[in-house]
Amino acid sequence: MKKTSTAKSTAYFGIMLGLCLVMGYLEAILPLNLGISGAKLGITNFLILILLKRDGLWAGLCINLARILIINILFGSVFSLSYSLFGGLFSTLLMYLLLKLPQLSLTGVSAAGGAIHNLAQTICAAFMLKTPSVLKLLPPLLLIGM
Repeated sequence: MKKTSTAKSTAYFGIMLGLCLVMGYLEAILPLNLGISGAKLGITNFLILILLKRDGLWAGLCINLARILIINILFGSVFSLSYSLFGGLFSTLLMYLLLKLPQLSLTGVSAAGGAIHNLAQTICAAFMLKTPSVLKLLPPLLLIGM
């Protein structure tokens, strides 16, 4: 982001966080059956991708982590917070790195971000639940993530 006043930056990032929270709320209340419990469209992924492209890693990471914390305080549990933080961190980092590749479109970066989010959440679940059997959910989750 170009050098602007602190007030403009604060307002801009506040609006982006607000948009992410509204999208997260819509995902939480809209009934959506993708065949796997907890699967969502990931519409906030698009806003994080815009932040990463326009404002860089720090902005995308901060807004995504703030969004995850607030949404899980309002609608989640300790488990969903852990899964979301793990998935959000890895997907944000991967999307930032993939944005550096000129041969990938935003759609490709977004699909990869969704897939890595689901991969990271599944690995987190396997460790937290102490059962590798949740890894059998990985193939459909990867497809849904993309």
